Amino acid sequence: MKCLHIYSSPDGESHIGEVEAPQLENIMFGIPTKISSMYAAEGVQFITVAPSDKDLDYHNPPTRVLCIVLSGRMEFQVSDGDVRMINPGDVALIEDTEGKGHIARHPDGLTVAFIRVPMGLST
Repeated sequence: MKCLHIYSSPDGESHIGEVEAPQLENIMFGIPTKISSMYAAEGVQFITVAPSDKDLDYHNPPTRVLCIVLSGRMEFQVSDGDVRMINPGDVALIEDTEGKGHIARHPDGLTVAFIRVPMGLST
């Protein structure tokens, strides 16, 4: 499973890439299934944000998080100029905890789940 990946390079610039959460073929209850490894989590937070056209400043997450969009759309812009949109069901690993950070936009409003993850899903 591919996830959007927001990270900082040693020069402090933020970038967007992809990271793979490997899944193995399996059968569960007679149904073909793909299953990843179990990743540790430190907590889950649900956030609902009202629609806004306001452009927020660049910021860094306080800790490494998996962001899962539950409803709405979320657009990320990183300091190298790259912009990507994620939709409901999409997952982003956000780990630019240092450096210039990123901008997150949500013109239609959204609900997300932030899951604090210490390690795993690394490039």
